[in-house]
Amino acid sequence: MVDNIECRRESGTAMGQSSEKFEEKYVLLGLPDGTKVVVYSFYVHGRTYVAEYNHRIGEPDILRDFDLMITKTLKFSN
Repeated sequence: MVDNIECRRESGTAMGQSSEKFEEKYVLLGLPDGTKVVVYSFYVHGRTYVAEYNHRIGEPDILRDFDLMITKTLKFSN
């Protein structure tokens, strides 16, 4: 629960992704293998909100700070 709203928290590790170009000017970049991925999903007032954390190998891991930011400070309004 975040701000009295039910949410879903999923986590995993990226493997085998590739980059993809679409609409001639946009590129969807795949994550490097081994990247830790955490996704929070919220369905609020008929809308879906997503907050995503990616931790790449060799970078500081601030997942605990991200989790606290989501669970302690995120607020939804009408």
